[in-house]
Amino acid sequence: MAEHTTAPEPAEQAPVEDDGSPDMAAEVLRHAQDMTDDIFRHGPEAAGDVKAHVQDMTGDVLHHSRVAAGDVKRETPVLIGHFWETLGDLFGSGKDESEKADASDEASDDGTKD
Repeated sequence: MAEHTTAPEPAEQAPVEDDGSPDMAAEVLRHAQDMTDDIFRHGPEAAGDVKAHVQDMTGDVLHHSRVAAGDVKRETPVLIGHFWETLGDLFGSGKDESEKADASDEASDDGTKD
């Protein structure tokens, strides 16, 4: 990568007073040309950096998407189980306690009804 140059710190710059003189206009024009030259000089390098960063991000997104899909696949049955347990806790399983006791008694009998 090429070395980046930076503008001098404001403390290093001499204060410039705009007196409207032709010298001031020439200075502004020179500065604009310098900035334009910097853009053209550093533009391709910056574009290459952006391209590399986007490619890296694409790989990261793909990796994390696969991990997330695996997490969803693994956790969905667990969440469904919790959902059904919660419904049972809130609304009962469809049998009241006496029916549960009768069913338990029948299972322990010889299988015949009275």
